[in-house]
Amino acid sequence: ENNKEYRNDTAINYAGRWITYRELFQNIDNIAIAFFYEGIREGDIVTIIAPSIPEVIYTFYALNKIGAISNFIDPRKSAKEVEDLLANMQSNACIVLDSMWEKFFDVLSKKCTLLISVSIVDSLVGLPKNLMKLRRIKVNEKIVPLRNLIMQHKNAKDVIKAVFKQNTVALIEYTGGTTGISKGVMLSNENVNSIIEQTKYSGVPISRGESWLSVAFPFTAYSLICSQHMPLSLGVKAYLCFDLDVKKVEKTLKKTKVNHMANTPIMWEQLTKRRAVRKRDLSFM
Repeated sequence: ENNKEYRNDTAINYAGRWITYRELFQNIDNIAIAFFYEGIREGDIVTIIAPSIPEVIYTFYALNKIGAISNFIDPRKSAKEVEDLLANMQSNACIVLDSMWEKFFDVLSKKCTLLISVSIVDSLVGLPKNLMKLRRIKVNEKIVPLRNLIMQHKNAKDVIKAVFKQNTVALIEYTGGTTGISKGVMLSNENVNSIIEQTKYSGVPISRGESWLSVAFPFTAYSLICSQHMPLSLGVKAYLCFDLDVKKVEKTLKKTKVNHMANTPIMWEQLTKRRAVRKRDLSFM
């Protein structure tokens, strides 16, 4: 809503490709239509196992539009751990990175009726030289690529946006499991958006058109909300970086000169220990 008058502004930079809010909104609508006409309804749970790629962001907002719940799971978990997490819930569909389907197929095919794949190259038009070796990975014939699902419903009518209801679940994230097994945490729209409101009045100067390095994964609430949802909601360009290698992060910082970055203490510690970072002028942040 904050960006409906700024549709031509840049929302996301993904591997050098610029994505405007107009394209963001269109992809959200397309995926919402696809899920709706595949039978996903308000309150249904869709499991997502994938890194921070544009399709995951589109899907999160698309599911929210129709009142469905995004259930994000860390792809580093074993198939048995995923099976345990899903044991006490009905996941109506799942969307998984193509390279991870082999690992999770046996578990997810028993739990979900709609199996969807996404690829890290889906949003790339003309692969950059450093990504030339990346290709879509062939998956089981029972799995439908998200881009195919969208095409199947391209002529369908738009869906009616779900009516906001207080204290209903919009998102499920999981604890780290440091004190035992991971536990699902149910978050409402109010929980998610309260971070945006707090940021507005925190005194931290954030302005429309600035940039944000999203070095994060969507399967932690902190990352999804503070590094992706928040900048996009405030009209700040989000540079997606799904590689947590500190050398790659340093290189990306040098190249993009972003104004903001939110990350874990470990990442900041690793960055500040690097000689090149200590010597570099970071006044642009």
